[in-house]
Amino acid sequence: MASLFSCINPSTQNASEAMVISIEKPVYATGFELHHLSDSSTKIIIYNPDRKDEILQTIIWKPRKAQKVACLSTTHISFLDKLGCLAQVKGVGFSELIKNKHAAVAIQNGQIQNISKGYETNDEVVFSIMPDLFFIYPFGGEDPRRFLEKGIGCVQIAEYTEKHPLGRSEWIKVFGVFMHEKQMADSIFNDIKSEYEALAEKVKNSSPSRPTVFFGSYDAGHWFAPPSNSFAAQFIRDAGGNYLFEGDTATANIIIPDEEFILKGKEIDFWGKLLTSDGSVGPNDFTMSESRFAQVRAVQSGGLFYCNTTESDYHGDALLEPQKMLADLIGIFHGDQFPIGEPVYFRRVMSN
Repeated sequence: MASLFSCINPSTQNASEAMVISIEKPVYATGFELHHLSDSSTKIIIYNPDRKDEILQTIIWKPRKAQKVACLSTTHISFLDKLGCLAQVKGVGFSELIKNKHAAVAIQNGQIQNISKGYETNDEVVFSIMPDLFFIYPFGGEDPRRFLEKGIGCVQIAEYTEKHPLGRSEWIKVFGVFMHEKQMADSIFNDIKSEYEALAEKVKNSSPSRPTVFFGSYDAGHWFAPPSNSFAAQFIRDAGGNYLFEGDTATANIIIPDEEFILKGKEIDFWGKLLTSDGSVGPNDFTMSESRFAQVRAVQSGGLFYCNTTESDYHGDALLEPQKMLADLIGIFHGDQFPIGEPVYFRRVMSN
């Protein structure tokens, strides 16, 4: 059995008298810690994403595989699929957005139910499933109390707050504990880490130039770009690029007025964008046919690249394939030096 303590009352945590025999700190992730106990159980400590010194949840899990689980986020599916545990998944939120091919088949066959109703959780379906564990997310998600009262253990997964691509991948270790596949989870992460680090090191040691890269989008008269302490900026650095807003740290996207963007446009060698498109992608998807934006260096030189979430599982399987995302970016920035092969997530825009 398991003891799960939510953020409701984290001070009363005396469920286990077992001693801590080792503490496993993640290599890249900052949102969790694993304490291995003398009775073979594991204490999972999950930290508040906004305040890393504050414990959000503590869970004592004895070694066993959860037999029925539900996932509020579509991102959780990829971790469980990688561990070979989709058979234990009985429900997922927003099932219509699932791109993982194995989960899509299970949803179509009725093996995995949709637990969403619009933007809300369909409690009736969750209670009909009665999962051992319900993987939720800390903020903007669900208040776990109504599920805890019914005996459903809620685990607050916050992989989406990690700032390093490998930090997000490393959350597979948490899923590995609950699914009794910790050794497999460690092996999967170590392989991802080795491939990613080898690529980043190769570029760091060999690339003579670092192009300036902008990654952002436009809305309501302003441009929005992730800060330098973000997931996207880390990818750009590791791929051998200089992020346009390096040094601008923030907890949310940077807002850039048109005038500033146009002024900085002369510095931009590559311009990337995350988009959703059912057709071919061209320069107009970036400039919106605005002549001022078309003067950006990257537009003039053909340095546009994108990830189309209609075609690529950027919000799912990509979490466990950061090395492939990095390889795509290296090929875009330094293709003459590092011919990577067929892109998986990020592609160059073909000129109209």
